[in-house]
Amino acid sequence: PQNQFNIRSYCDLTEDLELDLMLYYVDNLSFDNVPNYIRFDARLGWHIDDNTELSIIGRNLFERLHPEFREIRGGSFATESERSFLIELMHRF
Repeated sequence: PQNQFNIRSYCDLTEDLELDLMLYYVDNLSFDNVPNYIRFDARLGWHIDDNTELSIIGRNLFERLHPEFREIRGGSFATESERSFLIELMHRF
């Protein structure tokens, strides 16, 4: 893409609770006929204790899916990014 940018915000809501927001813009790929897109991701994280964190993550929240690029090896389909939600539990040893 000729133009792209992202804006991120990392916010501690309380001592144990975090909210992260990410906004991405990617310009169109004119040679592949892939349109521009805006992607919004969010994460809510809770520090259960010093070593354990639980997060709820949402990706591509503005759109159900969007094409990001075309298959280079002769394929004619677009590779698309879908909306997704995750729950992540991380424990550090």
